[in-house]
Amino acid sequence: MTALQFFHTVRHLKPVQVYGRAANRLKRVKADVSPAPRRRRQTSDWTPAVSRPVSILSRWQVRFLNEGGTIATAEEWNDPSRAKLWLYNLHYFDDLAAPTDIERAAIQRELVARWICENPPAAAMGGSPIRFRFA
Repeated sequence: MTALQFFHTVRHLKPVQVYGRAANRLKRVKADVSPAPRRRRQTSDWTPAVSRPVSILSRWQVRFLNEGGTIATAEEWNDPSRAKLWLYNLHYFDDLAAPTDIERAAIQRELVARWICENPPAAAMGGSPIRFRFA
């Protein structure tokens, strides 16, 4: 942004708005890395409200948006060569709401455990930092 563009943007703002935008840019959000709370006792079986299509085809083989892929390594969770929408679908875990059996449930549990280990809090997703824009 050039100085002239900046001037033409800022001249219409109130001083408190300029201060607020600057404060938001400088504020650093810290990730909560404290240990997770204890799991509570399960009282009944969980039943999803909506059944999703199967997206985990086999161990580490997935399919989202009619595009297959593998997630055999930690780097593939945030592969920059993949479309961001595909990566978002990978991180959604919609497959947990798909019809399952004992073998698929074991693969799902293993995949979630891998995701927890290989994606630290506040990590980038899709090869770029997560940014929020307010208009």
